[in-house]
Amino acid sequence: MSDPVAAFRHAFFAERRALIGRLGPEAFDQGQVLYTCALTGRQLVVQDAFPEPATGAIGAFVQRVASDWWATRRQFAGEADPGTRFEATAGLYARYLPAVGFDWCLELGPEGPARAWRVDGRERATALALPPDEDTFRDQTGTFFDLREAWAGLVARTVATGQGAVAEVQPGYVVGARVGVPGDPDPAQREDPDFMEHFSAWDPREYDTLEFLNTPETAALPEAWRWPEWLGAGAGAVAAGEVELFALADSTAFVEAIKDLAAARGADVREVADEELRLSRGPLSMQIEWARPFLRTLHAGLGFAEGARTFFQPALASLDEGFELLTALRARLAPLQVGVEAGTVAVVRAGDAVLGRWNLLTLVGRQDALGSRGVDEVLAFLGYDAETGSFRRADVPLDQCPVCGEPARVAKIVRPKALLGADPRTLAGVTIGAHVVLYTRDCPRHSTPLEPHPDQPLATLEAAFQAGLADAEISLAEVRGLAGGVLLTGFDVGSLVLEPRLLKAALQAAQVPAGGKRHAYAFGPDTLLVTEAPVEGAAQHAARVAAEDAVRGRFAGRGWPLDVGRAVDLDVKPLGRVSWSA
Repeated sequence: MSDPVAAFRHAFFAERRALIGRLGPEAFDQGQVLYTCALTGRQLVVQDAFPEPATGAIGAFVQRVASDWWATRRQFAGEADPGTRFEATAGLYARYLPAVGFDWCLELGPEGPARAWRVDGRERATALALPPDEDTFRDQTGTFFDLREAWAGLVARTVATGQGAVAEVQPGYVVGARVGVPGDPDPAQREDPDFMEHFSAWDPREYDTLEFLNTPETAALPEAWRWPEWLGAGAGAVAAGEVELFALADSTAFVEAIKDLAAARGADVREVADEELRLSRGPLSMQIEWARPFLRTLHAGLGFAEGARTFFQPALASLDEGFELLTALRARLAPLQVGVEAGTVAVVRAGDAVLGRWNLLTLVGRQDALGSRGVDEVLAFLGYDAETGSFRRADVPLDQCPVCGEPARVAKIVRPKALLGADPRTLAGVTIGAHVVLYTRDCPRHSTPLEPHPDQPLATLEAAFQAGLADAEISLAEVRGLAGGVLLTGFDVGSLVLEPRLLKAALQAAQVPAGGKRHAYAFGPDTLLVTEAPVEGAAQHAARVAAEDAVRGRFAGRGWPLDVGRAVDLDVKPLGRVSWSA
């Protein structure tokens, strides 16, 4: 008689490989449970998806899967037919490891975690003992489960032994810690025979980057990039200069990770200049630098696939949306000609006559920074008259939505410049370092960016923004105490960092004291941490992780980092209306 658990396992592995084949590095975590009826022997399978799973130390992660997901799923939650009693026979939880191409699966039985499996691209499965730590996981799979945890282990080993420690994350990426010399201004130039001996094992591969993570120069980097926030244990020894952190990396391996991510979305990546890539989908394209994201990946303690997803997924998503919109516009506007110029600008022609030009990547929908919620709405925004087959777009007043005609107000949001997918000069706003503060026109259903216009200078838009603050809607989903302050969660609540009066209204609605000097941290677009004292180092990293947990599953496609922090004065009059959502 066949083994039902083995058949269940084989089917799950096959489904996972199909998913990985479709999504590549964006393949999400999945769990499946096999239930067997104790009375009839009938079997059924229930599946869960985890688009934004938590990480952390592998041992703690295994226990979290057991205590959270498996403990809940062990009890059959569906409506069973009369005369049946379903009981959990086995469970499987899988995570894809793009650095090495393996799928890692945790198998659970009635008593809890039982074993793990490493599944390759041909669905060949190898049984593994449950890994107690990062080193064991790396020995079993060829990469770390959580690189930041691995970094902490390297530091601990260096402190304990007084000798350096080096580990390969994946081909083309080696990390290590060594005994430091406090006060050394340039550790990369210090002769160290032991250091070179450690790297001799990787001599066959060409590396083009040796980056020390705790030199004086790196203190100028944004905190979210740097080890004091994410390292945790051992940060004190690194801060004192007693331990030095370094990464030896091949930048071409990082670019390959970007190409893998793009290929799964049907996009093409080509190197067009020093430190720049052209991302394209059909006739649409954009150029984006890769060198800074590469260094940020090293300094943020991320693997190459994680860095590619973090810094390039939003741009690729915007190309996806733009391409789908272009395809739909061409179908809807036939026999007009819809072409593309400058990589992103749709040009509509009737013969030789140009009827309009619009940047596809700046058409903004309500639930995403880029794209559109429907072709009909886009055509309305562009001013297309279906009856006459012509465009008759006129300038719409600032207090009217150009899509649906409903009353609107001028709003102001902040976005990372690198993630906009459009030239900031095509948007009405101000570039401040790595961010763009831009003006939008918002109604309850739509949010569209305002474009530069000679009759509407920034002073006019700012005046309209200020005039509409009393009617501004502030969306809150959750408020929780965190890091000696409060964490606000809600759609675009991160942009409240720009306006203390709206922030004060949100805090008062949450029944939180709101006065005096405060520190505000927008880790992502939909969270804002407000504290009395500055939050730095490991405490800031813990707050960032908590903020990511707060939005997980709430706002699809908006998990990109915002990383804006500033001091705010809340001795102001509150303005705006707060609404609560689930």
